[in-house]
Amino acid sequence: MTRGTYTFGDGDLAAARLWHLGRVFEPTLAALLAELPQRRWATVVDLGCGPGASTASLARLLDVDRLVGVDASAAFLAEAVGQVPDLEVHEADVTGPLPVAAPDLLYARYLLAHLPDP
Repeated sequence: MTRGTYTFGDGDLAAARLWHLGRVFEPTLAALLAELPQRRWATVVDLGCGPGASTASLARLLDVDRLVGVDASAAFLAEAVGQVPDLEVHEADVTGPLPVAAPDLLYARYLLAHLPDP
């Protein structure tokens, strides 16, 4: 997402919407992750992590050493840090260079809907 824009905003209502979506779709995320052959992950990056709903699910569902959230919204990143223990965050445009070298898994949910030009 381009810095300074967020299609659905990054306020409380937008965060609540993303948390609701995270709860609704966690079973499908769990099923997807169960299909992966790897069971332990050194570094997992949640691109466009928002307030941390999908990131919290990744933390619950994966055995991961380093979980990283990347988002352009400082407000969302602050919420994500408060919700996901030991989360490393980077305020960055997800369409630019990745701020983490060689992650084992890149995850993005709802990201395209939030990009001004997917």
